[in-house]
Amino acid sequence: MKSLYKKLIIVCFSLFLLLGGITGIWSYDKYWCVIDSSELKHLTVYQSGNISGSNFKNIYLHKSFIKNMIELDSMLEKNGLEIRVNQGYRHKRHRLIGAVVSPSSVSNHLAGEALDFYLVGKEKNYYHKDLKRENYSQLPKEVKQFFNDVRNSALLRWGGDFKREDPIHIDFPLNQRNRKLYHQQAKLCFQDYENAIYTYDKVWNQLKSKL
Repeated sequence: MKSLYKKLIIVCFSLFLLLGGITGIWSYDKYWCVIDSSELKHLTVYQSGNISGSNFKNIYLHKSFIKNMIELDSMLEKNGLEIRVNQGYRHKRHRLIGAVVSPSSVSNHLAGEALDFYLVGKEKNYYHKDLKRENYSQLPKEVKQFFNDVRNSALLRWGGDFKREDPIHIDFPLNQRNRKLYHQQAKLCFQDYENAIYTYDKVWNQLKSKL
């Protein structure tokens, strides 16, 4: 009877993992949500009242970028805005679906020094099309002021000012300021991801050890 009970637990938990896997495939970019962040050495999670992940995703960034995020947070607070982050750190094998700008091979996302987002305003959300140069004059004053604050920061850069504009992107230009450090940091982020422990695996291993 005890053996049957153990098998039933294993079957139920296996079904739970299967459903989780199907959900992960359906929502390809939510994989970070099940990583045990306590095991990461170089990446970390950031979230605040003004900044959160879209679709309940965790926002993973390099630890050195947190001071930049704190400054960004204060700019949002000042202007009564919020952002929902679609992507922070990007693993080189992370599939991009519906990207509005072709990703660079030396993107600051790979070093955990960038984020893609949409802006949550007082009356509506602002996406890529809304924030493009051709529509900039129509934006409310608090949105314009927010981007002006970003422009005046020594820690942040707005993609709306890029030659190939990317208005839903904010980063620190590590890839331009210090290319050697950029590659070192990108390598450390990659190793963090490769060595990451998934929460499902951790729970499964704990459960097996008790059976």
